[in-house]
Amino acid sequence: MLPDSLLAIAQQSPAASPFYSRGLLSIWEQVYGWQGIVLHENDCLLVGYRKKTLLGVIFYSLPFGWYGGLIGKTSSAAFSADACAWLRDQRFVEERLVQMPTDPALTYPKRYRQRELTTHLLDLTKTAAYSDNTARNVRKSQSHGLTTRRLSLADVAAFEKLREEHVVRTGETRRLSEAFYTALYLLMQSEDSGVTIVGAFQDDKLLAGHIYFISETDVFYFDGYATAAGLELNANFFLFDIMINRSRDFGRARFNLGASPSGDSGLERFKSGWGAQSLIYHEYSFRAPIKRAADLLRGRP
Repeated sequence: MLPDSLLAIAQQSPAASPFYSRGLLSIWEQVYGWQGIVLHENDCLLVGYRKKTLLGVIFYSLPFGWYGGLIGKTSSAAFSADACAWLRDQRFVEERLVQMPTDPALTYPKRYRQRELTTHLLDLTKTAAYSDNTARNVRKSQSHGLTTRRLSLADVAAFEKLREEHVVRTGETRRLSEAFYTALYLLMQSEDSGVTIVGAFQDDKLLAGHIYFISETDVFYFDGYATAAGLELNANFFLFDIMINRSRDFGRARFNLGASPSGDSGLERFKSGWGAQSLIYHEYSFRAPIKRAADLLRGRP
């Protein structure tokens, strides 16, 4: 588990991931068996998680590739070399490390494969600049008498029903296990857990729900669902507008609308409509020959 002194550094860094909350970090270990590692030198630290598999030990900067990794106020060439040497000496069968543009730069050897990723950040220190279409949809949502509030454990059944309707309509399934979501529901009871689930209601009926991960500086939209009726009433627009403005009022610096699959122009257009700017970052990965062979047998390129 990340020590409190290092957690404080991670949470205040411009490169901090909203996943660096005490509650969320504990889920990786409790639900999936990941073990936390922190390499640090002065004000630079590399946060990572390792897990034993049948083929050997794997290492990610955060489980499932969500961004996080090297953090610090200054660049350290010596730390970069030491960190890469440590990774090499561990002989992990797979490594996945994510580097944000604001990070001190690790210089990765050529054996690492580089993949370009895109996330969408809204600068909350500036006035929101919604597109005409987004502003129009927000106004429409405000005309339907919708209300919003933070969900509690008593609302979980309604939220699950919301998700079930979404799955039937779209065919989309959850990215993570049921155990992960159950742990999230338990975390959301605590005000400082870093997990918030908010809902849009009409006449006490839940029409849309969003899951957010929140740090001292950042708000990250993690997941969300809406009923067909909620979509008709623009309930998602209502929730996003409420959360963006509340986040700004509470002094958060950034609102992250998450990564978009490559080539999904419709999703990118939706996110840019809120005034979010595309941010390019990179994942560096390495797989040992035995891991590559096993992945090929499972159909993974």
